[in-house]
Amino acid sequence: MFDYDSRQLQCLAVSLLDNCFGGLEFFVGLYLHMKNYGLLTIMLLIVGCDNTAQPDALSSHHSEIAAKNVELLILENSHVSLAVSPQMGGRVLELSLNGKPNILSVGDAVALKPEPEVTASADNIAYLGHTVWLGPQSEWWKHQQVNSARRDAAAAWPPDPWLVQSKNTVVGHSERLVEFAGVPSPVSGVQLNKRFSLDPIHPSRVKVAAEAINIHETENVSWDIWFNTRVNAGTKVYVPVDEESSLRKQTPFSDSASPLTYAIKDNLFTLLTPPPDAGKNERSGKFFIQPSQGWLAAFNDDQLLIIQFPLLDKSLIHPEQGHIELYMQYTGDKSEQGLLELEVHAAYKTLQPGKRMAAEETWILLPYLGGNDEASRLSFLQREIIRLGALY
Repeated sequence: MFDYDSRQLQCLAVSLLDNCFGGLEFFVGLYLHMKNYGLLTIMLLIVGCDNTAQPDALSSHHSEIAAKNVELLILENSHVSLAVSPQMGGRVLELSLNGKPNILSVGDAVALKPEPEVTASADNIAYLGHTVWLGPQSEWWKHQQVNSARRDAAAAWPPDPWLVQSKNTVVGHSERLVEFAGVPSPVSGVQLNKRFSLDPIHPSRVKVAAEAINIHETENVSWDIWFNTRVNAGTKVYVPVDEESSLRKQTPFSDSASPLTYAIKDNLFTLLTPPPDAGKNERSGKFFIQPSQGWLAAFNDDQLLIIQFPLLDKSLIHPEQGHIELYMQYTGDKSEQGLLELEVHAAYKTLQPGKRMAAEETWILLPYLGGNDEASRLSFLQREIIRLGALY
């Protein structure tokens, strides 16, 4: 499904060596594959890989979800743990440092309805976790023939059921890699494939990739790949920006809601979480952001998630969307019970029949032992950004 670069071939090499299958066949096959890329120094690729074995038993929170008729595939090393399911559109349900709580928000629907009937009239199911959409949202139901009411209304909700509810096929699974093949969608006109992999050199990093293929025989499709990672609204998020003109604000979705509030300090945008205004019961809304660097950061208690991605010029992003989008909703003063979506859009492209496009982001998960105050978080974040160095 995916085309592999040298780093991904390194992961593949180590994974296959760990399984100890077909030694000679493996090296011959790897040599021929790498020869096509002009990469003949096989041993140099293998040296230095983190070779931590995966534990035999599931951790307690993995076991709890798996016991609820949810099929889980676990990627785990000495630092980070990831649980993904081919159900519900091929979805990440857990992400954490080893021994720490899941930082993703996951809905009750995961246990109640992990394999729904997928139809053109299906409504949204609040599984949450991490998933992939297509942008722009205004086009979701405009180019299909299976639900005329949604097409005629130019419905912007719900998301394509075939992309977010169908069970994917597991086409690759090792200690460090899971690959899913999605279901061809009559709504979006694409098949959406996904790959999740642990970085063999940096144990704190997870690679998240998606590939969209135009399934039509004669029609073009135009979309962007849209990563959406859900956490609780008490998570403190930071985005690098050059100036306030990099922001576009969407008003609340309800008359009973107050707008979101924010601050910019040292060229870092952050959402604030004061209680709603008098007479209102929640705060909600969305920000569309053109970042100055290819990352965003989210502090969730004693864990820091940095989402890293290739920084794109604003001209490559669909004008209705943002390179980064932050949706937040919470009630009262209990922001930790609300929802925050960390969204990243890739370039908007037109695909001819049978053609494909891909996008990826890297998750860097780090322990945070500092204070629960702005100054401590910013000091730690600035040190880590400098230390990581290789951010886009």
